[in-house]
Order: sequence, then C-alpha cells, then structure tokens
Amino acid sequence: MTVSNLLKHWVLLISLAAISACTPADPQQRAEKYYESGLEKFQSEKYNAAVIELKNALQEKADFIPARLLLGRLYLQNYQITAARKEYERAKEAGAAPSEYLVPLMRVYNLGREFPKALGLVEAAAPDLARDPDVMAYHADALLGQGRVGDAQDLLQSAPAQTAGILARLGQIALSQNETEKAASLSQQALEAGPKQYEANLLAGRMAIMAENRDQAEGYLRTALKADPASPLATISLASLLIEQGGLDEALGLLDDLRQRGLSSEQSIYLRSLIALQQQKFEIAKTESERVLASNPRSRSALLVAGIANSALGNDQIAINNLQRFAKESIGDDNVPEVASRALAWSNLRLGNPSDALAAIAPLASTGGAGEDNLAALRLATAAAVQSGKMDQAIGYLENALGRTPDNLALATALASLKLGIGDKAGAEAALKPFSNGDQLDSVNDRMRLGVTYARAGNLDEAMTIANALITDHPERAAGYFLKGLVHGTRGESAEGIDLIEKANALEPYNQPVIVALIRLYREQGRQDKAIGLIETALKKAPESAELKLGLAQLLAESGQNEKVEALLRDVVAQYPEQQAYKLALGRYLLANGQEKEALDLAKGILKANPDQTEAMELAGLAEQIMGDSAAALQRFDRLVALNPENARNHVLLARSLVASGRIDDAIASLRESIRLNDEYNNARAILARLLAEKGQTKEADDLLVELESRLGATPDFLELKAEIFLRLGEQAKAAAAMERAHAQAPTEKRALSLSQILWSIGEKEKALAALEGMETLESNLQRAQLLSQMGEKERAAQLYDAVLDKNPENPVLLNNYAWLLWEMGRTDQAFQLASKARRLAPKSASIQDTYGVISLSRGNLGQALAAHREAYSLAPDNPDIQMNLAKALLENGNKEEVQTLLADLGRKIDPARRDEVAELLKKARQ
Repeated sequence: MTVSNLLKHWVLLISLAAISACTPADPQQRAEKYYESGLEKFQSEKYNAAVIELKNALQEKADFIPARLLLGRLYLQNYQITAARKEYERAKEAGAAPSEYLVPLMRVYNLGREFPKALGLVEAAAPDLARDPDVMAYHADALLGQGRVGDAQDLLQSAPAQTAGILARLGQIALSQNETEKAASLSQQALEAGPKQYEANLLAGRMAIMAENRDQAEGYLRTALKADPASPLATISLASLLIEQGGLDEALGLLDDLRQRGLSSEQSIYLRSLIALQQQKFEIAKTESERVLASNPRSRSALLVAGIANSALGNDQIAINNLQRFAKESIGDDNVPEVASRALAWSNLRLGNPSDALAAIAPLASTGGAGEDNLAALRLATAAAVQSGKMDQAIGYLENALGRTPDNLALATALASLKLGIGDKAGAEAALKPFSNGDQLDSVNDRMRLGVTYARAGNLDEAMTIANALITDHPERAAGYFLKGLVHGTRGESAEGIDLIEKANALEPYNQPVIVALIRLYREQGRQDKAIGLIETALKKAPESAELKLGLAQLLAESGQNEKVEALLRDVVAQYPEQQAYKLALGRYLLANGQEKEALDLAKGILKANPDQTEAMELAGLAEQIMGDSAAALQRFDRLVALNPENARNHVLLARSLVASGRIDDAIASLRESIRLNDEYNNARAILARLLAEKGQTKEADDLLVELESRLGATPDFLELKAEIFLRLGEQAKAAAAMERAHAQAPTEKRALSLSQILWSIGEKEKALAALEGMETLESNLQRAQLLSQMGEKERAAQLYDAVLDKNPENPVLLNNYAWLLWEMGRTDQAFQLASKARRLAPKSASIQDTYGVISLSRGNLGQALAAHREAYSLAPDNPDIQMNLAKALLENGNKEEVQTLLADLGRKIDPARRDEVAELLKKARQ
C-alpha cells in the first residue's frame, strides 16, 4: 500500500468516527426521546401529535413498553377498541407488569364483548392484584356480560373498598332487578364516593330520568360525559334527553361528533333520524332510519320513523309497509304513538284505502280530549268514514268534534255539508244556527264559508246577505263576488253568476273554488271551450297539479276528447305512481271506454300490493262482469261484502253479479239486506222492484213502488225512479208519463235528455224535440241536432251543429256527427274536412274511423277508406254496421274472398231489415 493510499484510508476512518460520535448510541435512546415528546404532547392534549411521536418511538424499538401503554391509553380514551387492544396485548407480550395493563386490557375486552378473555386475565393475575377495586369492577362487568348477575353482585359486595365504581355497578344491578329504592340509595352513595366519577353520574342520570327530574338528569349526564368525553353511552344518553327536551341542535352536535370519530351505532343513527323527523327534514329521517333497518329489520323505533317520514314524503305504500311492520312488532304494546296511527291513516287515505284508514284512526278518534291532536284525528276519521261510505259514522265524528269546540265554524259547515248529503236539511240548518248572527266570525274566509254552506242548504237569501256585506266591507277581496255569483248560479241566473265569479277570479286569480264554480257555470251554458281554456290556463300556473289535470280530464271527457283524457290520466299516474286513487281514476275511465282488460290489470296491480283494497276490488269485479267472467266477479263482490258488510252499496254490487250468474233469489236477498242497512237506498229498491216484477211477483213490486211513493211523495226524484223502473219493465209509455211529471216539477238537463229519448222511442218525435227546449248544454244540443236530422230537418240540424261547433271546435263526437249529416246532405268536401279533424282528435274511436271511411269511399279515396274501415273493424269487430261498411270497401277493392269470410255470419246478427243488403253484397262477392 502506498503512502497516498494509507493517507486516504486514515482520513476515511476519522470521518466515520466523527459521524458515529454525532448520533445517539442506540435505538433505546431514540425511542425514549420520541416517547418523552409524545408524553409532553399527550399532557398538552395534542393527541394526534402524540400518536405520531409514540409511533416513531415504536418504529425505533417495537418492544418499548411505555410507548405501547401510552398509545393504548390514547386509543382507549377515544374508543378505538381494536387499536387499543393491539397495543395493550403487545405491551403484555413485551413484558409489561400486570399492574400496568390489567385494568385497561380488561376494559378493552369488555367493550369488545370478549368477556372470556377479560375473565382469563383476572384469573391469571396475582391474588392481591385481582382484589384491586378497579380490577374487581371490570371483573364484574365481564360476569354481567355473560349474564352471571349473582356472581357479579357477590364479587362487588366482597370488594375491600366500596369505591364509586363498585357502588354504581351494584346500583345498576339493583335497578335491573326492579329494586328501585335500593338502586337510588346505592346511586347516592356512589356520588358521595366520587362526585365526578363516570359510572356514578351515569347511574344518577338514569335514576333522575326515572323520577322525571329532567334538569337534574341533564346535570348528571353532562358530568359523566365530562369524565369520559368520548363515551358513546354517555353521549347517546345525553342526546336522547336533549331530544326529549327540545334541544335538537345540541343533540345533533353530540351525535355528529360520534359520527366523525367513527363511533356511530344503531342507536345514534336512529336518534339522528328522530331529530330529522322532528325538524321536518323527512328525506334525512327516511335515509337514516332505513340505515338502521338495513342492519336490524325489526327495529320498532326505526320502523316508526321510516313509516312517518315516508308518509310525509308521499311514499305511501312504503309508509304503510313500515307502519304495519311496526304494529306487528308492537303486538301486546298498547302505547302505540298517535303519530303512527295518523300517518298510517293518511297514507291509506291517499292510496284510496279509506276502510284501512278508518281502521287505523278510529281508535284514536274515540279516545276523547279536546286537544288539537284529537280534533285532527276526528277530522281524519271523518274523511275516512265519508270515503268508506259510512256517513252515519262520519257525522258522529263531526258532532263529537263540534261538541268539544262549539265555536269551530269549519267543523259546523263540514257537518252541515254531510247532513245535506244525506238529505237532512233541518240538521244542516241546526248545525249552522249558532253562527247565524255572525258575531263569532272574524275573518273573510269564515264569513264566506258560512255563506257557501247556506247556499248549499238552499237558504239563498241568507247567503246573499252575507255576500253583499262582504262586498261592502271588502270590495278588494274575491270572497263577496264569488259568493254572490254562486247564489245567482244556484238560482239559475248563469250569466249574472259568471260575471261576478269572473270578477272574483280577476281579483284573486286561479283560486280553486272560484275555478270550480266558473267551470260549472260555463258547462251549464254549454261553453265547454271556456271551461277547458280556464283550467288549461290554471295548469300553466301549476303544471304539477294532479287535481287540475283530473278536472281537465273530466271536462275533456264530456267534450268527447277521449284521447286527451286518457293521456292526462296516464300522465297523472306516471307522475304519482304510488297514488292508488289516480290509478283507480284511470281504471274507471278505461272501464267506461271499453278497455276493461287494462282496467282489470290496473285493479289487480293494486290488489297485489293491498289484497283488501275495496275500491280496486270493486273495479276488478265490474271489469270481470263486463268481460263475462261472472264467477270471478261474484267472488270479488262476495269478498267486498265480507270486508265491509255494513256498506249497502256493496250488497247491490253483489246482487247485480248474482243476477248475472242466474241466482235471482240470492240477488233479491242481497238487495233486501242493502235496504235494511240503508233505508234510504232507493237504487236498491228500484232494482228489487224490477227483479220482483220479472219473477212475476208483481204485487210485491207494486207494493214496493207504493212504499217508495209514500216515503218520498210524488217528488221529482221518485217520479224519475218510477220512470226508470217502468223502462226496465219495458213499459215505455208509463216511463214517459212519469219522467214528464218529474221534469215538469224540477227541470234538469238529465231529465230532459231522458224524457226526450223515451218519447222518441214511442214515436212522439215532436214532443221529444220539445223536451229539450231551454237546454243549451253540449249534450242537449247534440241530441237536438240528431233528432232534427232523423226527422228530416237536416238544414235546421246543420245550423244547430254550426252554432255548437263555434263553442266546441275540438269535440270529436260533434265533428263526427256533423260530418255524417253533411255527407247525407251531399256536402262531401265539408264533411270530409270535419271527419278528418274528428279522426285526428280521436283515432281510437271505431265510429269516427267508420264515418271517415264511408265519406272517403264516396269521394273515391279507396285507399284511405279501406285503411279507416280496417281500423274501425279492429276496434269494434262485433259491430254489424262497421262490418258492412268494411265489406263494401273490400268489394270495391276486389277483395272478394275476404268479403265472403267477413259476411258469413253477419246475416244472423244484423237488423232483419238489412239482411237483403248483406245477401246482395255476398252475391257480388261470389261473382
């Protein structure tokens, strides 16, 4: 080695020695330095920084016991049980003294419900350490965790010192054994031994809650939480108490702190849902309660919150499911919260289950009390009873409510309305009498409500007096003008009524009662276009309003715009898919318009979710009856009667299905039961009279009519009923006489139309036309035009159609009828224009397609004609006239074999007067 190399080697050794002199001698020293830094930060409550330093210490020396013990303590005080367990077990393995790890490790095992491990530790400990009071306290906790209450009690009673922890645990045991006085005494002793001790204050807080001393309980629980700030048990206990006392924000803050530290539990999540429910944050309440149910599907408290929250959000079927499960879990518990009953009733009512709603709310409505909650229950029970057809029960609820709050005008007017609904005009007047002087009425709305009810009761003078006073006192408000217009409309003074109510609408646009009244008056004047325009404008202001859409659907149905009606109803159902009431409305429309199969499918869908939904059951039965499935319909109505045997209408529905099944005697028995249930049910008497007459029991049938007349007198309603019975018996002349008397006494559009039809059927054409005089509605004008056309006065009919069309330019029935008349008059071009428009508006109408086809064929448009006739036939394959018209188009097109197939059986079905025409077509087809 050269001198130069020796020098380099020597310099390197000196450098290494210098570096070694500047570094701590070994990992122990470095670990101690990190530990000292961590301890200082722990004492300064800089816990996160302390954890970092302690972990650095353990990186240097994994078996450094002081760092393990302090890190375990940090984790344990924050209830990070798994991490704490790991540190204490490693400290034990590293050789820590039992006195250093025994108490905290036992506590960790107990918190983790590893009770055998906790017991194993104490069994392995030295006798003197096992007798340490803290060790004995956690030893007792492990025994209690295994259900060994007696062993735990003996152990605690043998402790060498009765510390606060020992006394508190003995108090908890006494409380669990219903030894309340002993528990109270031990609790007091525990507080004296340790005024700020955790378990002592936790027990004292529980005892104070039981004694209903909420303020004292809050103090104890706050002290317990101060002693152990991260304790989930103390946090949840205090949060529960704060919720009960209305301290929602602070309670939520405590629970948020638990969540941020990863210590959320089923109970803390439930409490968050409860707070959200009370704050009316229903979406949060729903989400949090459903989190609980995901892990514990039978949690009563979570089922209750989820049910109420979903009901408030309109998720009614989900709400019902949750609340029914809550009720199932609550069997034997009479303390079902009132709010659960109300939510269940509301959801059932909105879904069209009034009987179920009534069953839910009736017990609550019958409990008494004059508080707002009970009055709300009575109102809800009333609505459910009305929709269930139990009018007497509904009236009873309202009378009960009004008896408790006799100054409540809303209840009085509601009672009066129900009384009027059953024909008890005197009862309605009696309900309103206490308010007749107006002294109790402070608001415009109260005065208007009273006036409207007077108008409905027929006391128009009193209603007019209130209306005039309202206009004088409040000319800027709509109420007076609306009420006065209502009175004029009731008197038949439609023009004056419309002017006043239009003024009310101008003052307070799109008020729903105003719109409804205006629509009624427009309809009475035959101004369907104005009524439709009004409600369409209102819908622009409230495009999501299902009520407005349903109202528009009704108007469009009256105008014959069935395509739009169906689209609107389907839109409402799509918008509110859980609302059974809207599905039922669509189902009834479909049933009335020949789509009974889809109506049945809708009803079955509702019944699948709720097998005893009575309205869906009725719809299904009616659809099955129309489809010829008498056995299925009979089964439905049998079940309907079983579910609600007190409903008279159900017995009538059953009777009709029994008639269809040929069981006339059973039908008669069912009708007699209907009459027994509702002595005023004239419809049941009418059907019974018809059946008795058909069976040859004419004397009893006549006796029944005499009884009706003695009950009702020769009133218009009775005479109309009598006419209906005569019609069913085929005695048109007697029917005409009875209807003529009814219409003479009280003219209505319905009676005029019926009378006109009856008179026409017996050849009294001029009288049939005269019966419609003074009637200017769309339906009456359509019938008048048809009569004129059939009488050969086609020009007069055309003039009338022109006038009606100006007011109703979008009515496909009107367009179709007028088109046919114009075609008969030889005005084919104009007829084709109207028929085309009608077809565009109602492409699913068989008669409209047929008219378009006939007119197209007469104009030489064979392709158009054939397409329209084929569509008409697909829509109404059993209509002989439509078959004939299709055959003519097919023959014109050269489809002779198809004509022969089509007409093969038609000769037996068609009017005998047209059989020669069928024969002639067949002859041409065979040539």
